[in-house]
Amino acid sequence: MALYDILIINITCPHCKINQEFESEVFFPSSNLFTYKLGEFIINNTKNKLEKNFVSEGYCVCTACSKDFFITVFVENEVIKRMEINMNKKGYIND
Repeated sequence: MALYDILIINITCPHCKINQEFESEVFFPSSNLFTYKLGEFIINNTKNKLEKNFVSEGYCVCTACSKDFFITVFVENEVIKRMEINMNKKGYIND
């Protein structure tokens, strides 16, 4: 079973275009169930070896329109540097 961390981000929903704070479920190899914001270091208190630089995926559901979407999360030198909405991956919630 995969465990997910939470990434708090402020972005515009690609569906309804409302800018708001999202809690995105993100998979980091450390799987610590922590809550992060952009610019924070990844905490790894597991036995998993964590790469310094990697790309991960997050999942968001908009509280305004109830539609979902995916994000791509970029970690550089163990710091969550940025994220982008992944328009190439369709969500699970249909119109």
